[in-house]
Amino acid sequence: MQSTTGRLVHPDWFIMKIGFTRLLVLFLLFSTAVSADELSVLSEEQRASANYYQHLQSDAYELLATRKEGLSKLIDKEAIESYQRLLRTQFIEALGGFPEKTPLNPHIIKRTELKEYTIENVIFESQPNHHVTGNMYVPHGDGPFPVVVVSSGHSRTAKLADYNQRFGIRMATLG
Repeated sequence: MQSTTGRLVHPDWFIMKIGFTRLLVLFLLFSTAVSADELSVLSEEQRASANYYQHLQSDAYELLATRKEGLSKLIDKEAIESYQRLLRTQFIEALGGFPEKTPLNPHIIKRTELKEYTIENVIFESQPNHHVTGNMYVPHGDGPFPVVVVSSGHSRTAKLADYNQRFGIRMATLG
């Protein structure tokens, strides 16, 4: 059989084209229905997780409302100080208490005198044989002044990091 363009066409070509089109339509309808169904159903584990999250969120909002109500009652110095003592007690309990105080055994390793303050590189023991290093920024002038100790942790730049130095310098210059 020849088409209108003059090319040879298989005799069942039209029937095959209709059949293929029907199969394609059915396939698309079925796959869309299946994927839509998959999107609308959570697994049992996902439902449980979502429900638990909603429960936690609800509890958090209740606790925030209680906290806000409690804070609104802090209208004088005595109430604020009492609240601070309560928070301190709760915080220490949550930590499991503080370890026994031991001698710090401090040592100044290096002292750098600058115009407005002195930087002291220090090492001390937070617990026996547990050494902590830091920079201590001491303001000049007639004190007594508070001292700022910047313990910078274990970063690659540590005490040399500009943000650590800026913080200590700013605190020292503010006295």
